[in-house]
Amino acid sequence: QILNVLLHKQKMTHLSRTKVFGRAEASLLSEWYSNTLEDLVRINPEEQQRRRPEVFVRSALYEGMDLIASNKTAPDARVYVYYGRPFSGKSSAARALLQKAEASCAIKRGLFVTAVAGTPLEITVMDLLGAPETGNLEWVTTIFDALAGRPNESSFNRLISRPFQACGLVGTKPRIPSKIGYEPPIFILDNVKELHENDINFIEKVYQLAQSTRVNVFILTDNRQTANDLCRMNGRQRIVPLPGFYSGNPTGNEDVDWVEDPWLISTNSKLVLKVYEIIQTSPSHTSQQPDGSIIVNFLEDGDLPSVALRKAENVANSIQSQSFGGEPPFDTSDLGFL
Repeated sequence: QILNVLLHKQKMTHLSRTKVFGRAEASLLSEWYSNTLEDLVRINPEEQQRRRPEVFVRSALYEGMDLIASNKTAPDARVYVYYGRPFSGKSSAARALLQKAEASCAIKRGLFVTAVAGTPLEITVMDLLGAPETGNLEWVTTIFDALAGRPNESSFNRLISRPFQACGLVGTKPRIPSKIGYEPPIFILDNVKELHENDINFIEKVYQLAQSTRVNVFILTDNRQTANDLCRMNGRQRIVPLPGFYSGNPTGNEDVDWVEDPWLISTNSKLVLKVYEIIQTSPSHTSQQPDGSIIVNFLEDGDLPSVALRKAENVANSIQSQSFGGEPPFDTSDLGFL
């Protein structure tokens, strides 16, 4: 009988300790949500513009992501994986998408995280967003709550605050929840070159929350193996290749037959003519299409933006030298695409 009493007391002590830790964790996450996350998830268009190249054109990748991001009728969301060559405009397209979302969407919430080589993605996100150490992945839930416009408060706090809010005695920050009829918020994980062992649980948590909170997640990578490994998770249900950039219907452990952003002559011509207007005045280097658009003749389908700009720089300098003489004035080294 004495032994039973001691065992019961020890069990109650363990339960009490667990409750204390749970309350402490909830308090940390709630404070982080209110003091940090609510501001971080509000899209800053000036920041996205500043980090984009000086000149930007709507690429096939941008159009593909925008088609997903602007869908107001989708009942839930997914994690979308995109594989593309280095320097093919992935980061630029993603930042332009966030900038557009801030301007046109009712829900102006999104996050852009750039992976750090050699560092687990989980650690990068935690450090960048200043997440509190809780020993588990509940902080990831808090991120998606903030993106989706869900309140992150303890049951006790909600219970005592609602009557006061209803009377107008407690201020509330307006939130538009992510639901049908509104564009889903956006979470971008860029430059994900590799998956570390402890990233598996993190990614699993992300695709579960993406669906349940209706937050679209885009993972961008130039590593084909990483893209395939990501798409094999969850049986291609909640984490999938970005539509329009793969062929066939891969299932199980099959690799994805990726179709990269082609960067057609028509797209790169728009880019080149924005940077080098002088080329448009040269009939020998351009031709007008039946729809009125202008094509730059020295470009080829498949040229990366950086390649197209280097070709254009040489041509523009040649035109400038022949017309006016002197040193070539054009330099596109600071217009790089990521």
